[in-house]
Amino acid sequence: MNLPLRIIALAIMLGGACASLSAQWSAGFTGYAQSLSLSGDYPDAQGIHPAIGYGAGMSVAYRLTADLELTLEPSFDLRHGDVRETIRATAASDPYDTTLATIRVTSLAIPIGVRIWSHGQMWMFTSGILPRLWTTGTRIAGSGASTSLSEALAQVEIGVFLGVGYQFRMSRIRVMPELRYEQGVSNVLSGTPIEGLPPAPILRTNGFSLRVACQYRIGGDE
Repeated sequence: MNLPLRIIALAIMLGGACASLSAQWSAGFTGYAQSLSLSGDYPDAQGIHPAIGYGAGMSVAYRLTADLELTLEPSFDLRHGDVRETIRATAASDPYDTTLATIRVTSLAIPIGVRIWSHGQMWMFTSGILPRLWTTGTRIAGSGASTSLSEALAQVEIGVFLGVGYQFRMSRIRVMPELRYEQGVSNVLSGTPIEGLPPAPILRTNGFSLRVACQYRIGGDE
């Protein structure tokens, strides 16, 4: 085989290898609504109750086997909650909750996980770690006055997640609704003193999100 034919053959082999590799990748977008609370140290009769937050970003998957994928989903993430206090007008009266303020916390969330398929690659189970970076926050009192919480928030948080979902396929496009539970393992707070909380409080995120990812399979065949 002369040199030009060898070059052509090598180009065909490399092209086939690239096509096979690209068939392992899927990429697209994800969006979600979430209801996350904070558990940990609170003053007596107070707590942060979850309100609906949301997020949106990219969704990338790399297929290791027919039933196993690695996933990466960087997204803009908003957590939203109400600071409530339980009050009794008198010792004999029934308690009731009053909202003292609302809290909005934004971060860059980067879930990194695995996606396991079953039942003919229709049902999926997900698991992984969820770092959050560059967190900022605001506390809005009932009067409308806002206070920055950014200095009191940790700039790196770590959580873990578990989820279950389903896949709808339309040629190269797949749509995947998923219900996911998240549990924080690190403190949301940085240790900076914050009004209304104990001197060294520990708060961790936990709750559910309803997510929808839409991905396009890049190159190759299934």
